[in-house]
Amino acid sequence: MQGSILFNSVEFISSINVIVCTLTSIFLGVCISLAHSYRNHSTRNFKIALSLLPAMIQVVIMMVNGNIGAGLAVAGAFTLVRFRSATGNARDIVNVFLAVAVGLSTGMHELAFAISFTFIIIIILLAYERFDMWKPHTVARTIKVVALDNDDTLEEVTNLIRNFSKRSRLSQIKYIETTNRVQLAFNADIKEGLDESSLLRQIRAITNNLDCTISDTEYGRERL
Repeated sequence: MQGSILFNSVEFISSINVIVCTLTSIFLGVCISLAHSYRNHSTRNFKIALSLLPAMIQVVIMMVNGNIGAGLAVAGAFTLVRFRSATGNARDIVNVFLAVAVGLSTGMHELAFAISFTFIIIIILLAYERFDMWKPHTVARTIKVVALDNDDTLEEVTNLIRNFSKRSRLSQIKYIETTNRVQLAFNADIKEGLDESSLLRQIRAITNNLDCTISDTEYGRERL
């Protein structure tokens, strides 16, 4: 037997098929990238990568179609890839998987399926953003307060933060021995539309103008 079954190609791919499938992949990749940019912040490099990813996946699928040996070689190569970029949010990951699915479809010459599937998902994603579905209506904040070591003062600060937030919890309390003060750290979901500067002024009024900061927080960040 000449050659090995592992390296025998079953299907001949014509140049016309490659060109049509590649152009379709690039077009759908650009559509995915544009949809991803709607009401969303991402880098220019990520948008470019997202638009080209379907074409890359498509070429890989075409090259290994019916070739078991090449498929095993590609699988081995992918195990060597290490992604060192920061983890994206859930929407980034969904769009990456959509781009991969498009590349798989066009690589198998299922252009009609790839086009229809892409636009169905894009319409659903845009509808979610357009109508603000599942919007939390809160803002995650970390509030750090320095106050006198006094039960009444601590209770007033805690109650004030609770009134301004939908959910809040005391995540840290630290006693400052040299000044007889305590440092409090709260994780709070501030109600949307409330004036955070007003909250800051009221806290400082309770603590006799001691240090107080309100900052963004990892608490409540989206996970996939």
